[in-house]
Amino acid sequence: MNSGFTASIKGMHPAESKAILTMLFDYISKTHRLTCRVNWQPNTLTLWDNRCTQHHALWDYYPESRYGERVSILGNSRRLPWLSKLARG
Repeated sequence: MNSGFTASIKGMHPAESKAILTMLFDYISKTHRLTCRVNWQPNTLTLWDNRCTQHHALWDYYPESRYGERVSILGNSRRLPWLSKLARG
């Protein structure tokens, strides 16, 4: 759940959904123990999944530069081939 990708809670009345999501987004934005800060060094690489993470970049590295590339995966199901092998024994 994140504010960029979550518009409503399926099966809920729109007003209830909006109220709950507003409360959750506010909680997430103000709860510092839910954050991850990166101590950037040369060649530092970070990855996150925007489907389950909120990302907010701070411009706290001035005058240095930081570059990013976005990679998107199409689809919403996970294939876990090793799981089916375990189930078969």
